[in-house]
Amino acid sequence: MEPLRTVDAVCPRGGRARGAWRAGAVAALVAGLGACAAPGAPQGGLRGLEPEPARGWVQGIFALADVGDTGFDPQPGLVEDELRLGTVPYVGAAWQVPLNDAAVRVGWEAGGMFGWRTDSRTEDQGNGLILVVDDEFLVLEGFAGLLVSAQAGELVRLYAAAGPSVNYAQVDTELLDATMQPREVDGSGWGLGWYARTGVEVQATPDLAVGVGARFVDSTIDLGRDLGDLDYDALQILLTFTATF
Repeated sequence: MEPLRTVDAVCPRGGRARGAWRAGAVAALVAGLGACAAPGAPQGGLRGLEPEPARGWVQGIFALADVGDTGFDPQPGLVEDELRLGTVPYVGAAWQVPLNDAAVRVGWEAGGMFGWRTDSRTEDQGNGLILVVDDEFLVLEGFAGLLVSAQAGELVRLYAAAGPSVNYAQVDTELLDATMQPREVDGSGWGLGWYARTGVEVQATPDLAVGVGARFVDSTIDLGRDLGDLDYDALQILLTFTATF
């Protein structure tokens, strides 16, 4: 029976041969890892574990804003100069497009918001006189601004945006005149302003993210002869649903 040969018997210079073999294996492993991590490497490598950068996002927006008492410049003869709007619901959409692939992505966004409220309220005028007032308020807004977006991990995205806005409003209400009698007034018109918003969203599925945010808009809208300039500003609390494209 042939005796079992050791590594030293196969490789007479065992120490140096084994060292060279180990060094070669380590070099081959390092070269393989470098090839996987290199740009353009097949997606089966380590780079394939990273999510592909989004080309942009489309958001559906639902919002509430406590508009409260909104001031305006009424025509002579009216003693009230505020609209008591209270909480106004909004729906809207936004399109966000980044222009780079860095860790902090800079780009632009554009979109629109629609808000509407109708309400009846009572006012005690004294001497047993109760006034019932019907208020109707509608606002449309188009906006575009600078976008900054960043990933906080693989599933969380933070963003902020700001820019100009174009607003249309329509108001139908009753105001007291100098004789303390209600007078029906209405008006509509356009105005320019600005907006700023920020938000955070979490990836719920590969194709959908859900988030929350806040948005502030400030504008002066010319409602015409009866109501003059409407000072419209609102802090909106947002619920967003975002798809990636």
